[in-house]
Amino acid sequence: MLTKEFVLAGRALFTLDVPEEWRRRHHSEANPTRPHFTYKVTRKPRSDWYFVSAREGSDYAYLGTLDSQTGQVRIAKNSAFNEDEWAVRLIRRALPYVWAGNLTPLHEAGFDLHHEGKCGRCGRELTDPDSISRGLGPDCLKKSSLVPA
Repeated sequence: MLTKEFVLAGRALFTLDVPEEWRRRHHSEANPTRPHFTYKVTRKPRSDWYFVSAREGSDYAYLGTLDSQTGQVRIAKNSAFNEDEWAVRLIRRALPYVWAGNLTPLHEAGFDLHHEGKCGRCGRELTDPDSISRGLGPDCLKKSSLVPA
């Protein structure tokens, strides 16, 4: 399950899968829907600034900033996206559920939110089942806020 701690770990990479029925209902030429949207949340070193990017083609495009307290995403002036694009609208809908620790409403609506099998802190591939379920490897877990020092 995707958690707030994973998203804020520093190098989080995750995907929101969009159900086919929802895509058919909301698709338009001006604002096309896709089967999934992949996001990257990075933390500026030695700060509380988090930057959100969304995958566009084979690269990531800057979307905006993430408020670590609320999970709200703010579009920046130099964002590659506008307020009405699905990449923005969907992450704004999904992250409040992550911050609340309850993804059930998303899953009931047919959406799936999951990490990409890489540690949210260091970006290494996860191989252990416990690490995969957490989204953090054992060394990064020790350094995170999930385990008291």
